Amino acid sequence: MRLPVLILACLPAAAADIRLILHADDFGMSHSVNRAIIEM
Repeated sequence: MRLPVLILACLPAAAADIRLILHADDFGMSHSVNRAIIEM
């Protein structure tokens, strides 16, 4: 029963990471991608 709650809790953070990656063209794409992968 806890897994859907965890997924819902992670969705806002995932959306923030996606926005960060989309804006990362200005300050180096690979660093933000690596950070997002590490946090997953």
